[in-house]
Amino acid sequence: MLLALGVRKLGWQHLLPRILPYLQGHIFQPRLLRIPFDDDWHTRVSSLLQEGLDTEYSSKIETLPLIPLHNGKLASTYDRGAIYFPQDSSGTQIPTDLDLSFVEAGALENPSLVALYFKLGVKYCNPDDIVNKVIRRYNRKDGVSLSQSVSHLRYLFQTLPEEGELDNKIFVMDAHETRVYRKFVPFGVDLAVDDVYFDTGENYGMRYLITEINKTKHISLSSNYHFLHPLYLASNKPGERRHDRSWEEWLHQKAAVRYIPRLRSRSKTVLAKIWLDISMACPWMLLGALRTYWHRYPTSEKALSSEIEKLTVICENDEIHPLWRTYLPLEELTQISKELFIHSQFPFVLLPADWEDNKTPTLNGWLFLTELGVGRKADLRFYLLALQYSVKANSETVNSDVKGAIFKIYEGIASQATEKDYDHIR
Repeated sequence: MLLALGVRKLGWQHLLPRILPYLQGHIFQPRLLRIPFDDDWHTRVSSLLQEGLDTEYSSKIETLPLIPLHNGKLASTYDRGAIYFPQDSSGTQIPTDLDLSFVEAGALENPSLVALYFKLGVKYCNPDDIVNKVIRRYNRKDGVSLSQSVSHLRYLFQTLPEEGELDNKIFVMDAHETRVYRKFVPFGVDLAVDDVYFDTGENYGMRYLITEINKTKHISLSSNYHFLHPLYLASNKPGERRHDRSWEEWLHQKAAVRYIPRLRSRSKTVLAKIWLDISMACPWMLLGALRTYWHRYPTSEKALSSEIEKLTVICENDEIHPLWRTYLPLEELTQISKELFIHSQFPFVLLPADWEDNKTPTLNGWLFLTELGVGRKADLRFYLLALQYSVKANSETVNSDVKGAIFKIYEGIASQATEKDYDHIR
């Protein structure tokens, strides 16, 4: 009856012209983008368009700019080329600076729109392709911002295989947004190739050490050391792990961001400069720093112990001595030094007060210092030092008690010396 009254069926030749006004916008945003993506209008229109893609009008529908992009524009795969979902095929968010066109993420909250975009040719990227595109962003010395660097590393954290390594061209930025490389990259210009540290804020952490050195030397060492920009760690998602590694652990293992100061220099041949700075500017901090980190260094690095022995520390007698000339204030040794009347002069290392086990008789927490030349026994060196300090302290007058103490020192020397020591003793 309605047909008899002149009512006609609405065909695609009528529908398409009615859709076009929603897609146009030169001064103002197209109307399609002004309607919330979760609105029922989008659901009904997208369902209708999916039906149209199964008709002879499909080629015309495919040319319409129906796909909202992350840059706020509308496009089609017909005129734009490849358009991708913002997550790769594994569901990982893709960095947005890789010269790719992505669907606006908000539109993907509507399942009907997702189905439409699939039929219009929108694709998922392969993670390997994205990794290669990320690496190519670093083929020159500039062009990657801090936020882009963070998004690149976040993507690599989530997609690289467990044993995968970062390309040497990929840097991290320090707190001043300086690009810092792990290894030399031949760009033909000067680059910062150095260590980057986590800014832990802990006692004897790198920030603490540098701050204390600066106070003493009245100069700033901050420019000589790099701390990871806080934006990297701020991007972390609580509880997130990949290959049983947290984001922070991955930055440490793969991007070589350090928790602890180097023992060897980057050249591997000499002691790292931070230890020389501590010894020269803040010798009272050396023992605490060594105890904090010594057990964390591999055996191969500890081969430099002969160099560390030369570092100077504060002693209980207020003198500064190299480690090899000092002794641990063990109960047995301090008792002997008192009997020899040299306790206040003898170079016992001054243990930092912020360690709770300093009062234990055995000082087990400090025994590692014996690996660095610090004495722990009443050996020949102990008695020779005792003799030196006794003579120095009693150069003007020698009473009977002191004479008895000196005889005890000679007895100690005799009991500890062997034939090969005689020339040295003389």
